[in-house]
Amino acid sequence: MTVSIDQAATLLNPSLRALAPRLVSYQCELRTLIDAIEADQTCARTLIRYADKRQNDPENATGTVHQAVVYLGLIEVKQFLFAYLLLSRKHDRSAQVRLLIRARLTADFFRTTGPLNKDLAFLGALLSGRNQLALEKPDAVFTLFQPKKESRDALRTYGYGLREAIRQAIQVEQQGHQRQPQSEATETLYQDALYWANTLLRALR
Repeated sequence: MTVSIDQAATLLNPSLRALAPRLVSYQCELRTLIDAIEADQTCARTLIRYADKRQNDPENATGTVHQAVVYLGLIEVKQFLFAYLLLSRKHDRSAQVRLLIRARLTADFFRTTGPLNKDLAFLGALLSGRNQLALEKPDAVFTLFQPKKESRDALRTYGYGLREAIRQAIQVEQQGHQRQPQSEATETLYQDALYWANTLLRALR
């Protein structure tokens, strides 16, 4: 069942609701990020589990949110939070892997321009597969993340190069999925995104 924005907001700690708009802006400081995640025990546990899976070093397990954020870095923690807040746990895992790869590659390929940045490009790519999201309607997602009007309009129209970045990401993902030959650099991007997506979903589930 699709979760409405009101239902979803009820499930989120107030600190995460307050943090969400900062994830798509340049006003997301590490301390703010850490405090918001620590205030939600489920999110904190999931992030630490994700960092441990990414690090894959049992002898140096991640013990705190701060350690996880330092290890992963701001960009990857933001992408984790987009997935944590938006992905439905009830949909097919393989389809979600492919959607996450699309989002990751879109952010890699997108060149920040106009009212869009790489974080919004990642979000826009997730919205392009919104049948995999807990919040299927763009308006519900926009209510949560509160992008500025010009950014919201650009996401709706896939403007400012976003459509091309998503198209390129889909092409690379499809070729990688079908094991078609690609350049070494592109294949590396795909394999990194594939490993990342599988690791993230294992942590989320």
